[in-house]
Amino acid sequence: MADDLAGQAAHPDIPVWVLTGGDEVIGCTTLLTESPEWLWTAAERAEPALFMTGTVTDPRFARQQLGCRLAWWVLDHAARTGRTWVRRGTFVPDLVRYYRDVQGWHVVREREHSGYQIVALTRRATRIPDVNIATAGI
Repeated sequence: MADDLAGQAAHPDIPVWVLTGGDEVIGCTTLLTESPEWLWTAAERAEPALFMTGTVTDPRFARQQLGCRLAWWVLDHAARTGRTWVRRGTFVPDLVRYYRDVQGWHVVREREHSGYQIVALTRRATRIPDVNIATAGI
């Protein structure tokens, strides 16, 4: 997966955002302006939204909620840029529970895709001005 993420970061058409700590990258996420058509309906895809994918954080900072803080930044960024929704998907049951129960995401549906059971989640874009993290798009 690291090779895939590195390839995305180097691709000019894939908007990867990084979370920095000092002068090092400690997390990243990819924000797409289109949600996958196999996971979201045409009506949902017509709504202004960001699709958050490929989010990872440095395991050296476990238990500091960097992924959660990065997701809050995305919710704020989406609201500031005129989006109504932030969407994401995962096939990892523990992440579904964490996103739903800790981060407040709502499960929309499950779909089988490429041999995996993918869970679609969404949250309304919301201003969170005190999220207090620094990011940079690359």
